[in-house]
Amino acid sequence: MTLHVGRLPTLVADPQQLYRAVVALVRRTAGDHLPGTVLTVGALHRDREWQIRIGPAPSEVGHLECRSPGPDTVEATDGVKLLTAQRAVEAHGGRVWFTRDRGTTVWFTIPDRASLPRRPSTGRPP
Repeated sequence: MTLHVGRLPTLVADPQQLYRAVVALVRRTAGDHLPGTVLTVGALHRDREWQIRIGPAPSEVGHLECRSPGPDTVEATDGVKLLTAQRAVEAHGGRVWFTRDRGTTVWFTIPDRASLPRRPSTGRPP
């Protein structure tokens, strides 16, 4: 398996939690694909949040062979990986979801703190 990482944003987030989430989701996604598959990690900004995509390269989706026999197949360790990632992402106000098209693609969001409305200053410390 090959992992290509595109341009990723600098996020206002706990780096250790986010690292654990990304590693868990890459491992989960990799488990659905045969050796030789190229997985990509990329990001796009939409609606004041960053959407991070982990999955097969879009050019490969049409001819992938998937390791798991179907969308209902989940190994016991998948639950731990998903729970680890979900907790880390949700702690930052984001969400996690999957899409399947002859393989698994994982998406998660992290709010763009720089684009969120700021609370007006009251002159008092928070």
